[in-house]
Amino acid sequence: MKTPMEKMNRLKWLTPALYLPHGLSGVICLVLGFVLTLCSIMGNFSLIKSSVLYVFIASAVVNAISGIVLTRSTAALVKICYQLGALLQLAFAYLCFRLRPDELLVPIPVQYRSLVETAFKLTDTGMFATLMICNGLLFWAGWVNMRGDKKLNKWWFILAVCGTSFLILIISAFPFQLWQGGSEWIDCVQTLYPAQRLSFTSFVYVPTTWMFSMMFFGISLMKRKIITPTFFALIFGAGNLFIFLLVILMQEVHLPNIATQKTILPCPLPEPDSTLGRVVDFFDTSATLQNLFEKL
Repeated sequence: MKTPMEKMNRLKWLTPALYLPHGLSGVICLVLGFVLTLCSIMGNFSLIKSSVLYVFIASAVVNAISGIVLTRSTAALVKICYQLGALLQLAFAYLCFRLRPDELLVPIPVQYRSLVETAFKLTDTGMFATLMICNGLLFWAGWVNMRGDKKLNKWWFILAVCGTSFLILIISAFPFQLWQGGSEWIDCVQTLYPAQRLSFTSFVYVPTTWMFSMMFFGISLMKRKIITPTFFALIFGAGNLFIFLLVILMQEVHLPNIATQKTILPCPLPEPDSTLGRVVDFFDTSATLQNLFEKL
């Protein structure tokens, strides 16, 4: 009977190819994601405004693509789950790039702006479609996979799948508005909230990309029986949920008033007394947290 450490030592870090090292890229993604998320929680944004963010994005992309390649030899339903997860990770990595901080933006020559904007519209559409379709299919595949595995057919695993799908649905509100409004929407939001790009990257999509890759890393360890389902649920399930709630809280600590967590964020903002205005206020997490801070 091999010990968990012996099983870890047998993992292949450079497969399926030297230029697509799934294990190595995964380690880089996990380490950098942890560092960037921790720095954001502490209010230090120097790394996320630097080229380190690009390294993180590249590692997430390589990890996702190599993961898709590696799943060719796995069982059909498991293969679907992994591939859908990899596609979602690609979408999150794209959002990290698309909504990167102002410090990383590169001026686009006038003659190429129309072409670049068209390309962004296409990729924004593909990204949003990926989020919606893959999230729904991943929920279905994960549910079926759990129902067929007695070890995974537990209430907390079912809750984890449903919770993950629900959280992805929530953070898909911004990509939907990005898909609808394009760069004009981002620029408009930036005029209202100067640190919104930084907020999107630091407190939404970098932590999401990191937590998502960490969750699938945990699933890989669990499938190899390196960790137990209970350990996975505690560390990769409850732990991720805790971090998700923590980053929401810390944004209001570090970026109050210059960024917002309004889930519905039309720009320009609607009249407060209008129907849309009431919807915006109802889903305004920032206002709720600020009121809580005032009471404390």
